Amino acid sequence: MLLADFFEHKPKGNFSYFNLAHIFFIVFGVFGSILIGYLVRNVEHKKIDKFLKICAIAMPFFDVVYWIWEIAVTKSFDVVTSLPLYFCSLVYLVLPVAAFSKNEKIKQSALAYLATMNLVAGLMGLIFNTHLNHYPMFSFVALRSMFYHITMLVIPSIIWFTKYYKPHISHTLTFFIPVAIIFVPACIVDFTINADYMFLNGGKGTPFAILANVLPVPVYILVLMVAILLLVNLIFYVPTIVKYYKLKKQTK
Repeated sequence: MLLADFFEHKPKGNFSYFNLAHIFFIVFGVFGSILIGYLVRNVEHKKIDKFLKICAIAMPFFDVVYWIWEIAVTKSFDVVTSLPLYFCSLVYLVLPVAAFSKNEKIKQSALAYLATMNLVAGLMGLIFNTHLNHYPMFSFVALRSMFYHITMLVIPSIIWFTKYYKPHISHTLTFFIPVAIIFVPACIVDFTINADYMFLNGGKGTPFAILANVLPVPVYILVLMVAILLLVNLIFYVPTIVKYYKLKKQTK
């Protein structure tokens, strides 16, 4: 009975995020990922290469097991919620490029996404986890999502602490390339079947809904994308930008 409850598709009860168990996972995920990054800070980069390759192979299975659960329990596949078109899905689409690319510029551009936008998406997914509006924390759906987003935090923590990722002025734009690529299919799906991938169709169940409710759809989408671009640059690239312009001034 308990196992059946764990895998329940539509459990009975009122659920929401920010309960005690959720707060524990937020604290555990944030401080745990920082601690892991700190503990491996002196690990040689060859071992980080192997770590990223393992992650590139393993990360898609978080979605695969969800699809298996969904098909087994509901006898269907919900295209409104289950396609890999979320910000959080990008991690396993970008990881193979970061792990296996032989071109250092392409590799570092992929790492730029993993170190910055992926970190923001992982943190937002951990904090504003909409699954918790429908499932208790100790259920298959919620726990899978929690550990997925914690893994999203561990990866950037490791590549920052070990200096495996080297910020460059070009990354202030190239980190956004994966977002731009997935933007088009997400838009098509969202406004064809009324989904909400990348929160482009109102950010249902998230703080983005507040903004979507007061702005026309095109303006909301533009504001969301520009805000992401500026926010990531503000958080991660201010020292890189300052250093670049200082060097540029000195060479004149």
